[in-house]
This record gives sequence, structure tokens and C-alpha cells, in this order.
Amino acid sequence: MNISTLFDSFYIMPVIMGLVSLCILLLGARGVVTKKPFVVSSRVFFFLMVLNFLPMLLSFAGSRFDEYYEFSWLDVVIPAVYIVLLVFFWIQMQGFSIFGIAEDPLRRSLHAALNQLGIPFEERLSKIRLLDTNADLQINVQGRMGVAAINIKPKSEGATLERIMTVLREDFASSSGIANLTTGYFQIALGLLLLAMSVGLFSLQQSSNARMKEYERQSEVYNSTYTRTP
Repeated sequence: MNISTLFDSFYIMPVIMGLVSLCILLLGARGVVTKKPFVVSSRVFFFLMVLNFLPMLLSFAGSRFDEYYEFSWLDVVIPAVYIVLLVFFWIQMQGFSIFGIAEDPLRRSLHAALNQLGIPFEERLSKIRLLDTNADLQINVQGRMGVAAINIKPKSEGATLERIMTVLREDFASSSGIANLTTGYFQIALGLLLLAMSVGLFSLQQSSNARMKEYERQSEVYNSTYTRTP
């Protein structure tokens, strides 16, 4: 059994798609059930992106070990594309994401967190300047979707950002306000669709494997029946 066949036999693609869909469902359900904003590290979405790429990478790598495979320039280009994309997403997906939040409540919560931590600050367009460390909290809010992204520059102030997000988590957990659940509903819908696709792929692959086994069985019967030993 070559690697490609092994890849199909263990249903790697539908299993990974199922894991991704469950993660997205859990994110959406958390906001819809609790009706409170919550914080997630943006690195979570990077690892979901890696999981999405993994079946294609494994399939591509497995086909290189096929008995009749011949080397081509795609063997260099395709891995390079994956590497560049992953590096790009690693750089982009830094800091934290907040779901179920609007711009004004986020501003109030951030001000309260900074005051609680005793960090002097100055608010500027799309960022908050932390005066004692000369660091900038970069804030991107999509109010209609109820999503915000918070990062800090320079990166060396990551510990400060962690302290701020810890206070924000506590504030959100005790919040009695109604969260913006738009993104949560979209995540649930997307998660259910991906879960249905993973079940469909699993069933399709199971049928394909069954047909392959039946073909191999019939080939063995044919060979044992019509092959004559001299």
C-alpha cells in the first residue's frame, strides 16, 4: 500500500474537515449561548488554517511516492506557495480577537482595564498609546459583525497585552449586556455546512474504498482462476 492509498484509507480529509467544522461551531455556539463577548487568541485561527492546508499537503506529499511518479517543477512551486501563505498568516494572525463586541462597549472596557491596571494612556485614531511603555494598542473593530482585533507594538510588550486581555476576559464574563451575535450565527452556519461536507466526503470515500476492495478481490479471483503454473 502506497502513501496515497494509506491517506485515503484513514479518511484524513473528512476527519480534518470535521475537526475544523467543530472548532468553528464551538466558537459560534459560545457567543450565542452565553450572549457575552469573549476573547480568543488569533493564533487559534492560524492553526485552523494549518489544518485546512494539511490534507492537501499530505495528499501532495503522498503522490510523490507513487511508483510511476516523475519529478516536475511543481514539486518546488507548490510547497513554496504553502510556506509563503503560512508565513503570511502567521504574521497577520497576531494578538487577540474579540467576538460579540461593538465599538463603544469595547472602548469603555479597554479604558476600564487600563485604569484598573494603572497604565496611563492616550487615545488616538484606531489605537491607544500606552504612555509608560511607549507601546501602541492597535484596534480594528468591525462593529456590524461584532468582531474586533487587538494587537500591540512593539511585540516585546506582549506581556502587557496579556495582562490587559486577562482583565477584559474578566469584564466580559461578568458583563450583563447583550452581545452582537452576528458573527456567531455565521460561524454556526459555516460550521454546520462544513460538518455536512465532511460527512459527505467520509461517505464518498468509504464507498470508493469499498469499490476498490471489491475490484481487488475480483482481480485475485480472476488471477487464481485463469493463471496457469507451467
